[in-house]
Amino acid sequence: IELLTCDLGALPETAVDCANQFVEEGVSAVLVPVASNGGSVVPIVTGAGLPYVSFAAASLEELGTDGAFSIAGGGLSALGSIALDAQARGYDTVSHVLIDVPQITVVGTAVGDPLFEAAGVRQELILAPLGVPDLTAQLSTATGDAILVSGDRSTCASALQAYRTLGLTTPLYVQTTCITDDIAEALPGIFDGIWLATSLANSPEESELFAAMIDRYAPDNSVARTPVEAGVFAAGVSTVVSLADALDGIDEPTSDAIAVRLEEAGTQPLFLGEPGTFDCGEPILDLASSLCSVQGHIVRLDTDGNVTETEFFDSTELFEIALAR
Repeated sequence: IELLTCDLGALPETAVDCANQFVEEGVSAVLVPVASNGGSVVPIVTGAGLPYVSFAAASLEELGTDGAFSIAGGGLSALGSIALDAQARGYDTVSHVLIDVPQITVVGTAVGDPLFEAAGVRQELILAPLGVPDLTAQLSTATGDAILVSGDRSTCASALQAYRTLGLTTPLYVQTTCITDDIAEALPGIFDGIWLATSLANSPEESELFAAMIDRYAPDNSVARTPVEAGVFAAGVSTVVSLADALDGIDEPTSDAIAVRLEEAGTQPLFLGEPGTFDCGEPILDLASSLCSVQGHIVRLDTDGNVTETEFFDSTELFEIALAR
């Protein structure tokens, strides 16, 4: 496998530039761990016949475009896991701080509202303007039994800073994009006791292999040697290895052959997400045909951001109930 890498950045024009580079270079497929602007990439690369394979889709374009595949489900998998966890804990309302990007807020409303309702929980949506460094005013309106923060790294940083500024003790859910070294350094101890919704897991065998991969190919990288703690870094590794495993034995890895194999491969293990699996054949959701899984884990973190407990959820049935209403 030869990787051509490009930083999508935070702006749509940066993502468009990357997409055009991929098309011009004639790559066989485009792999994206997680991006707030993936919706700007999808039309360009799929329009050129290139499969778009994301670990965690966030936008309508990533979720509903032919030729796009989301192997771990991303935000929707996380919403399903959180809804089930909130149901189990008896919460009535979850206040959801969501990045105010149209492609993402539409998904958060159209899917999130009925999903939480199906679990017997109300979603209180609090929109976080893109790039705003202080979300204290927005977070001060939260009335839920728990707070969920979704978005890119900057949104997470602003929301977590506001959480600390307000002195809140409300149970807090976050997604993988919030677990970064710079947030940990800027807000010491902020991860203590929070709940992380993730498709990653620290199974002993896969964690050992993951650590060995880093030690061999990037020994000077200070990233955590366990998948959950490594966050988006591990999501990138999972995307590449999971796709490679699914393509095992393929004769010629052309764009068309890769797309066909993903659609016909059946249930595949999600690398670094055990016991999670993905299947990109029959759509799980009609309005999100690219979604290959709605499984995930809710893990509790300590003050250093390390996992102290974990529980696996499969929200397939919850999605079926929610979208049948």
